Amino acid sequence: WEVSRFLWAVKFAQSYIITGDKFYLDSLNEWLSDWSENNPINQGPNWKCGQETSFRLIYLLLTIFFLKEKADAQPILEKMISEHCLRIFSTKEYAQAQNNNHSVSEAAGMYLGSSYLIKNGNSDNKIIKINQHSIGLLESAIENLISSDGSFSQYSTNYHRLLIDILSLVAFFNNEFNLEKLSTNFYDKASKAIYWLWSITDDSSGVAPNIGANDGSYLLNLTKSDYNDFRPSIQLASVIINGKRLYESKDEDEILS
Repeated sequence: WEVSRFLWAVKFAQSYIITGDKFYLDSLNEWLSDWSENNPINQGPNWKCGQETSFRLIYLLLTIFFLKEKADAQPILEKMISEHCLRIFSTKEYAQAQNNNHSVSEAAGMYLGSSYLIKNGNSDNKIIKINQHSIGLLESAIENLISSDGSFSQYSTNYHRLLIDILSLVAFFNNEFNLEKLSTNFYDKASKAIYWLWSITDDSSGVAPNIGANDGSYLLNLTKSDYNDFRPSIQLASVIINGKRLYESKDEDEILS
């Protein structure tokens, strides 16, 4: 799964922005073309899981964000985003039935992907329908799966980090795309989820208890921090959603840059 989640696409984009070396942009386009050629839409293992498709879609959006208006990198990315939205939408009922991170991440992927396409002039009725459905699915998942104390329905510290990473990106792109503001309940539940994880995370090491299932997932693994350091995710989520930093160390601010 890991290679086909496309974290490397974000890394290529970051490297290009930092160095200006066109090698990274050319490599990005070459890798994306190769993946598309060898993974035709809805064929093969990399299309079987809606959540994995959502992660890939979110990384594509992050890649576009870093590249901004680099036109020679855009066409294949936009085509892939459309294909990914359609794939996720086709099994939305299964995602809802999971009552876990699938419900949140798949709704978020569809919402952000379709919003990006519409913002950039896509008037496909299917994409518009996906956009209209996905915001309701996302708001419903947040309402039902995050308790009043901020705990998550899925018994797992690591999946709780995945949850707040997703919520961070939803709030970030909602603002970046200048979309209609999300509900007060979304921000209230998201804030409680952030503080819940913060409350059980050691301030000095960033380590939290390894409670529940842990398959190694780490969506925003974009800093030099250790995998077990939860502080970057908490810091980012708190700044985006609550407008405040919870840690004063510069190491935790790396994710903000």
